[in-house]
Amino acid sequence: MPNVDTAETGGKRLAAADEMRFIHLFLIGYFVLIIGVALALWQSGVLSRVEPMWLAIAAIIAVGLGIMASVTSGKPTITEERR
Repeated sequence: MPNVDTAETGGKRLAAADEMRFIHLFLIGYFVLIIGVALALWQSGVLSRVEPMWLAIAAIIAVGLGIMASVTSGKPTITEERR
């Protein structure tokens, strides 16, 4: 695959493996944030007042938002048209 000039990568297109690493790094950071928020809520006693079903629903929503955010934050591939 030929290199394509892009503004974001300093003139070289990122390889697919580099783009995947960026997405993985974003997901890891997002889940660390979610774990930190959950631990803070647990320590403050908020989680003991919430029913387990609502906790499960919130966890599923948080995972879905994390996946959506990591995919949309991936660097777009810019292709140039050939004549």
